[in-house]
Amino acid sequence: MIRKFLAVIVIISILVSTITFNQSFATNTTKESNIYEENTHRYNILNEQINYKYGRLSGMCISIENTCLKCGKVITKEIGHKLEIESKVSPTCTDSGSVVYRCKVCKKIFNEKKLPKLKHQFEISVVKEPTCYLDGTITYSCIICNETRTQILKKLGHNYVRRVTRPTCIDYGYTIYTCSTCKKYYKTDIVEARGHDIHKSVINGETEYYCYNCDTF
Repeated sequence: MIRKFLAVIVIISILVSTITFNQSFATNTTKESNIYEENTHRYNILNEQINYKYGRLSGMCISIENTCLKCGKVITKEIGHKLEIESKVSPTCTDSGSVVYRCKVCKKIFNEKKLPKLKHQFEISVVKEPTCYLDGTITYSCIICNETRTQILKKLGHNYVRRVTRPTCIDYGYTIYTCSTCKKYYKTDIVEARGHDIHKSVINGETEYYCYNCDTF
């Protein structure tokens, strides 16, 4: 009985030692994972304290404080402002815009930031075709601000086609030029009518007159 009792005590001691070691190892491992070093200092991230107040450096209002595990010095790091839009004027094609930011924490108003003008977005709105006499135009309108721009299309000029009409016995001859686009025409090289070339002939006792040029009787 005594031997069995002693054996049980030994087993219990071993189990308690094992559990204690595992707990200690887990604690040390977790603790080490929270430790980081920066500029020769050593910190525990769990000790960080975030302060939302106007800082001393660069006017920053959010800062983090932590105590070095080596030297005990309290280090403050200025982080920045938590900005939100206070007011905004959207830009257009003709005017630039602006936006003003305000810190949500310390309420500081920051300088106005300029927003560049938008680019025009032109689309064709009106087309006037050119003619032989007049220039044409293409009008473009911006779909954002309605500004318009005009492109000139040079007039076409006439495209004349030449046709010659020869003179006859009774009608004069001429050359006519007609524009294939607008149908305007003009005549030149006028030639007088030739007149009839009458000849006399007697057939079966009858006298006949006829023109050599046009065969007119």
